[in-house]
Amino acid sequence: SQSRYVERLKVEMVGSNNHFAKLTDDDVRFIRKNHKVRDKNYSVAALCKKFNVSKGTIHSVINFTTYTNVV
Repeated sequence: SQSRYVERLKVEMVGSNNHFAKLTDDDVRFIRKNHKVRDKNYSVAALCKKFNVSKGTIHSVINFTTYTNVV
């Protein structure tokens, strides 16, 4: 049915499975593991430059707002 198709799409489009995703699951794990406040190499600013994403994206990853399927 239509709703089953939509539900399946939602499941398949999460995290790096979404074709608009800029980060891989490994990138997300790296960010969460290594982020340190005020660290030259692992601050939010440094990570957003390294992965070419916005500060908001990095914050969302760190706070588990996005990529919630990645542990």
